Amino acid sequence: MPRKNPAEPYKNVPRGYSKQVGTSLSYWTAFNIYGFYGHPDYLRLVEYERAFTTDETVGTGLEFVKLSVLAAIGEYQHPNPKIQDFVNENLSRMSGSYREALGELIVSSLWSGFGVSEVVYKPEAGRIWIDFIANYNPRTINIQVNKQGRLTWGEDSAFNSSFTTGIWQDRLGGTPLVLPETRTILVTHNRRYNNYYGESALKRVYKNWRLKESVLEMWNVALDRYGTPVTYAVVPHGYTGNEVPDPSTPGQMKPETIGDSTAKAISEIQTGTGLVVVRPSPTDDIKLGTLTTGNNFGDSFSEAIRYYNSAIYRGLLIPQLLIQDQSSGSLGGQSVAAIHFDVYKMMLQALYAEIVEPFVEQVIGGLIRLNFGVQDNPGKFIMQPSDSATTELMSTVFMNLCNTGVVSISDAQDLNMVRAMCGLPTLDEKRANKLAKQNESKPPAPAGPPAAPKPPAVQQQPQPKNQPGTNTKQPE
Repeated sequence: MPRKNPAEPYKNVPRGYSKQVGTSLSYWTAFNIYGFYGHPDYLRLVEYERAFTTDETVGTGLEFVKLSVLAAIGEYQHPNPKIQDFVNENLSRMSGSYREALGELIVSSLWSGFGVSEVVYKPEAGRIWIDFIANYNPRTINIQVNKQGRLTWGEDSAFNSSFTTGIWQDRLGGTPLVLPETRTILVTHNRRYNNYYGESALKRVYKNWRLKESVLEMWNVALDRYGTPVTYAVVPHGYTGNEVPDPSTPGQMKPETIGDSTAKAISEIQTGTGLVVVRPSPTDDIKLGTLTTGNNFGDSFSEAIRYYNSAIYRGLLIPQLLIQDQSSGSLGGQSVAAIHFDVYKMMLQALYAEIVEPFVEQVIGGLIRLNFGVQDNPGKFIMQPSDSATTELMSTVFMNLCNTGVVSISDAQDLNMVRAMCGLPTLDEKRANKLAKQNESKPPAPAGPPAAPKPPAVQQQPQPKNQPGTNTKQPE
């Protein structure tokens, strides 16, 4: 039935607006693993983990990304100073480091597409504190969603009626169990089409890693066959005068030929391989030499490995200038380096938004709700600038904001916010208030960079008066 006045706002949600009609199950596979339905890349997870743990390029690339994200995490900030102090104290007192737990989530989500952890609390001094954070291998995790493809807890599963929706873990030697909803952390990398398993960062570089593994094996075989040249000898036909055991007739002896004696000497060389050729005509000349391939095949293999390493780093969005040979002279100018660094910073900001921010919402937000009730703002970790130029620009911007009254250095909260964004440690409430009171009596600093000194004024010489009898009129 049409509304009487279309210009008036709705008082209630219209019928059908609050229910999902379609399903987000197209990414699920149709095979059964351990009683669960696995996600699209489940069979590749073993290969992804092996690449991360055994390949130096993949492993160092993911570790480099993890360290870059962790280095950008600054102080925790919250509008409520009491909540901020409590959270910072909890993070420093918990068993293990929250940065270590966050780093494991970052690495897990990069090589597998998602990361799962569980928060364990403990009571102390009238508060609920985080005791530790346990991280789980993604290969032991299975996500059961409802018929619309949404992750919930306790509903009927879309595929397996024996299990309810939620995040399940396959335990070694035990029955699978569902992880608790209020204490489970889930972060996802490259989540598409409501896929809670995400997408591994190694999916794009998988073919280059497999080709690199094959080329390395081929290189080892080539080195084994052709790396050390084969020794050969051309000897005359004849006998040495000695007798040796006859291999064709056990217990019998036979005269030793010059060829047999030379072959025995060659077999004692380090490689253990050699070739002996007996001249058909009698002569006393003996010729020694080596057989080589005639070309340097190692350069071809080395160039192929270098390309695969470069392709892997490029697939992980790591700047190519970090891995190029500095002696090649192909590093480019400062503008090229700036472009690479800008792309890398954009990638770090995206990872910060999809991993660090959900970590704050689920871990820090849960801690706040347990101790202070429901809060609209869980706070955040300030993302520190990664270069000196950005820091200098931010200091100029903050100075202008202070002079225009947008930010006040006499306010303890604004003072700590500015310190955190500049990469400086925040002050406790007492010290921040003391410093803020001291700043009240200080005059505001000039906005922007210091002005250049004015040049000295040029004094004009007085004009002489006209002398009698002189004509000062200019000719027409």
